[in-house]
Amino acid sequence: DVTVTVMRTSGSATMGVDAILDGVAVIPAGSTSGAVTLRPIADEVDEADESVVLTISAVQGAGIGPTRTATVSIRDD
Repeated sequence: DVTVTVMRTSGSATMGVDAILDGVAVIPAGSTSGAVTLRPIADEVDEADESVVLTISAVQGAGIGPTRTATVSIRDD
């Protein structure tokens, strides 16, 4: 198995206030992908949409390719 750890490295959203990140994916042997979960936190505050930049911070059990970051938008409800 391969374990991939993803962390928030920048963006306007605040973890624990605007969203919660489950940033560890375990990819079973023989599979080619995995997923982490970024869950928005609903609130009553009227605010602009926010962003989160996620970066692969560690990989155990495999090498890593050139794409290491992704930007996610959190839309205000």
